[in-house]
Amino acid sequence: MAVSILIVDDDEDIREFLADHCAASIGAEVETCDHPSRAIEFCKKKKYNLMILDYRMPEISGYELAKQIRSEDNPNQQTAILFCSGFTTGLADQLMQQQIANSAVIKKPVDLDELDEYLQMAQRAAA
Repeated sequence: MAVSILIVDDDEDIREFLADHCAASIGAEVETCDHPSRAIEFCKKKKYNLMILDYRMPEISGYELAKQIRSEDNPNQQTAILFCSGFTTGLADQLMQQQIANSAVIKKPVDLDELDEYLQMAQRAAA
């Protein structure tokens, strides 16, 4: 069974880069969207094994999006979340304090070896 990943980032180049890498690295089925409101609709319709969210987006942050996904009735309330951010200092601690369970932070520009570790975890969890 292929790992299903949702990538939400307002930067098209980053979305494409991450999607291409996830597909090539573990054969993931990847869906992307550029706006958090669309991501919420995606999450209501399909269960993902991993969501990769840009932490800083216009209108609503990745953190606010994660809180909304966790609180609304949908199949992704417990899905693993990987936040991507250029500003990671203290971000992981902040997420733990604010109780975004089953989440981690990866710094932009993304280190592909580090990303692969998270992809492999998602693949093992999906098996």
